[in-house]
Amino acid sequence: MSAAVFHVGDTVTWRSQAGGSTKTKTGVVIRVLDPGESLRPSVIFGLAKTHNAVSIKTAAGLPRSHTSYLVSVAAPGRKAKPKLYWPVVSRLRLGQPR
Repeated sequence: MSAAVFHVGDTVTWRSQAGGSTKTKTGVVIRVLDPGESLRPSVIFGLAKTHNAVSIKTAAGLPRSHTSYLVSVAAPGRKAKPKLYWPVVSRLRLGQPR
C-alpha cells in the first residue's frame, strides 16, 4: 500500500497526541516537500509570514526520506493566527474543507 498523495490546497486531517490528550487537527496543505528537503528556519519564517501564521509546531530542520507536507491549521478565535504543522504523513487523511 502506497502513501496517499496530497496537493497544495487539499484539506487534510490527522490525530495527534500531547499531554495525555488526543486531538484531531484539520488544515490545508500549503507546501509539498520533496524527499530529503528540510525546513530551515529561514524557510519556516518566510512561510509563516506569507500565510500570516505563527511558527511551525514540530521538530523542524531534519529532512525526511519521503514526500511530506506542511499544513496550516486555523486557530480558534477571530484574531488568532493559524499554526503551521509538519505532520507524520502516514497519519494524514483527505478531509472536508471547513
